[in-house]
Amino acid sequence: MNASLSDKRGGTAMCLLTPESVKRRCPRVVLGGTALTVRLAEQLRRLGCDVHTASTTDAAIRLVMKKNPTAILLPAEVDGGESGYLTSAKLHRVRPRLKVVLVSPTRREKDVRLASFVGASLVAESTAADEVAKLVV
Repeated sequence: MNASLSDKRGGTAMCLLTPESVKRRCPRVVLGGTALTVRLAEQLRRLGCDVHTASTTDAAIRLVMKKNPTAILLPAEVDGGESGYLTSAKLHRVRPRLKVVLVSPTRREKDVRLASFVGASLVAESTAADEVAKLVV
């Protein structure tokens, strides 16, 4: 994954993002929901993110208020609780700069539109770590 940086003369320099260079910026990420936590937390830590995990949506929201993260990852649909879409809409009202990423088993166009409507991004579970790295780095 490459990122371009502008220099003072208006040209562009290329910078390769590696786990070491990402660690210097150390984006803070909150993961909510047990299905996401273990695998994604390890992948994001390898990319240099400061990862905080929560087993419930309520606990994830408390972490957001306490840790002031760059992004939060939530499951799009939650069994028996508040959906990621509703949580995203609520978080967007109190933390408009927070990047909310909803993780779904599949990435359907209608779900992408709904996520965008509530101020979130939607990614498929299989590519979540890579997509989050692009959003927070």
